[in-house]
Amino acid sequence: MYGLILAAGIGYYLFVYQGIERTGSLEQKNQTEVRYPKSAEDAIREYRRVRLPWNEDIGEMFVYSHRYPRNILPEIKTRKQLFKQFESEVNSLRLSGQVSNRRVRFIDKVDRSLDLTTVKSVTRNDAVEKYKRQMEYLSLFTKDPNPFPMLRDRITETSIYSRPGNESYYQAIDYAGTFPKFLQDYYFSLYLPSQNEWQLYVMKQRRALHEIEKDVFSFLGTDTTTSDTQNVTITLFSTVGLELMADILRPNRTVTPQLERYQQAFNAGVWKEYFPYTWAMVNRKDALKELKGWTQMLQAEEKEN
Repeated sequence: MYGLILAAGIGYYLFVYQGIERTGSLEQKNQTEVRYPKSAEDAIREYRRVRLPWNEDIGEMFVYSHRYPRNILPEIKTRKQLFKQFESEVNSLRLSGQVSNRRVRFIDKVDRSLDLTTVKSVTRNDAVEKYKRQMEYLSLFTKDPNPFPMLRDRITETSIYSRPGNESYYQAIDYAGTFPKFLQDYYFSLYLPSQNEWQLYVMKQRRALHEIEKDVFSFLGTDTTTSDTQNVTITLFSTVGLELMADILRPNRTVTPQLERYQQAFNAGVWKEYFPYTWAMVNRKDALKELKGWTQMLQAEEKEN
């Protein structure tokens, strides 16, 4: 499989890419801000429409209800508070014996570093073999001929600092997500608690991914012989980095059977506030109850005015 990725990727890299990075997906978003009900009459009309069993717009309506008339959509400070709430719920589960006290990845800080790459001195033959194995592994999670631009985009987007704020937003679906996505945000925050630290980390990892990309196409694009025993210095994915990239490319693999037990800590109030869109889609009955209360509140306020 990696051979297919390699063959197509070399052509893409040499004739199209050549160091010009694809624009990040965050910059490609539609810049037209969504519209939402701004009066009790509009809100009630929308509510009556979305409560129909076949209507699938309840996620959008629920996000709207968090934006108007009082803005309670999550932003960085809110999300950090939700991390604390999640930690508290996890501690309660551990104290009650529902989950183990043993430290576990994505819940506790267990890795020495989240650096995606490492530098090694190896023979050219060893370099080729290592790159073949790593590219073959990545091909299990992406069919992109040249996955490196996408990997740089994905690492940039995996953080609370890439989530939309509450001052303005462009699509209600920007507030969509489930437990795996939350875990990734949470885990990175354990190592990089401030926005400055996160931005420095991203810059470093993007540069390192550029180095791997250059080396991969350099070594896998040329023939090696048995005499290629001279040592060279190369940039490789670290063990942690390769696993993180696989998790980011396919978030659902993050939640192992061991981690499934911790999902109740996420479901206990955190999900609704962190990812209101998906929570409403999954918990339709509860979301409709909240939306009904929202329209009643709007009607009461309108009468007062």
